[in-house]
Amino acid sequence: MDDDLKVVIKVFGGICLACVIIALLFLLYHVGFSTGHGEQIGYISEVSNSGIIWRPTQVNLINSEPTYSDSQTSYDYGVDSDKITALAKKYVKSHEKVIVTWRDEFAVPAWEYHSSTIITDIKPAGGA
Repeated sequence: MDDDLKVVIKVFGGICLACVIIALLFLLYHVGFSTGHGEQIGYISEVSNSGIIWRPTQVNLINSEPTYSDSQTSYDYGVDSDKITALAKKYVKSHEKVIVTWRDEFAVPAWEYHSSTIITDIKPAGGA
């Protein structure tokens, strides 16, 4: 075999291997490409577990306040603990307006979290 062809095959093989490794990382981790934290007000509409391999808990919040833009009116979150899951289930049933405190992680394991945006607290909105 020609030496130039061997070099081309090795380079192409290396590129393919790198692509496979990157694809596996994106399958094993949810990557958010940003970090931060904040609060959102609304109603919890769903608490579910879905997935083919892993079934992490997902919480869906419907925004109750006008955004005056084309931004989302519904948000999906990952859950940090069983306590948060229990609170979310309580507010799904009670239909109370809540304030969700969240944090954004750069990357989280897919087997633990539904999303890289994770709920850290849920409290009733009260008169908000």
